[in-house]
Amino acid sequence: MEPANAGVDRLRETQTVEVDPDRRPGWCFLVDPPNDEPYEVYSVHHLPEAPGNLSGDFEHQQHSTSGLKTATSRGDGIRPFCFDSHKGDPVCEYRVEVFINGTQQAERRLQVVP
Repeated sequence: MEPANAGVDRLRETQTVEVDPDRRPGWCFLVDPPNDEPYEVYSVHHLPEAPGNLSGDFEHQQHSTSGLKTATSRGDGIRPFCFDSHKGDPVCEYRVEVFINGTQQAERRLQVVP
């Protein structure tokens, strides 16, 4: 994971991110496919408790133990997925599973701190 910063032209990998509702985008992960073929991608986000506000890809979903799934999208080449924090979001460990062409390709754990 890397905290996104539009003013900086480099990436920094981290597993700890501060909750900052004013930061847009908040944090991102990159999908870097092994070849130039188009692919389908989605992610499932696991939170130990429901967030205070769901928006974007999660706006019309209910929090459940099976996680929050983003919409499946098609892409080719490197693709960033960025997520923001909102006031009231839980401060805890988040787990994100990334699926490419229906198969889980990665799992990332992110500690969200105050």
